[in-house]
Amino acid sequence: MEGRLTGAFEGMIFGLAFAAVAWVIALVVRKVSGKNIGSGAYYGIAIGAGFVFRHVLIIILKSG
Repeated sequence: MEGRLTGAFEGMIFGLAFAAVAWVIALVVRKVSGKNIGSGAYYGIAIGAGFVFRHVLIIILKSG
């Protein structure tokens, strides 16, 4: 149970980091082009990518 909880917490941290990067990218695009690319789906995809990236990073580090 403890391993799952720490894994979920780490996934949440990676997801929030990816959402923060996505927010900065959306802000830059809005300033440069005037288009608003940030939406709920955009940030949801970023958070999902953060969860997936955590697992990919673990696999890469274990194989190297």
